[in-house]
Amino acid sequence: MDRKLLGEYLLDERSITQQQLERALQTQAMQNPAANPPLIGTILVEMGALNHDELKRVLDRQQQD
Repeated sequence: MDRKLLGEYLLDERSITQQQLERALQTQAMQNPAANPPLIGTILVEMGALNHDELKRVLDRQQQD
């Protein structure tokens, strides 16, 4: 079974909306691929969709699963 992506966890928990995730993914895609684009969680925090504590909680849950 494939590991669930962070965005899927965030959507499942209703921490973010589908629109926020899509915007974060677009932002990530616009970055230079050779320059290590920022992670989705970082982008969502910078967008104000999440705070650091929410991100850490979901990352911890993802790690446990």
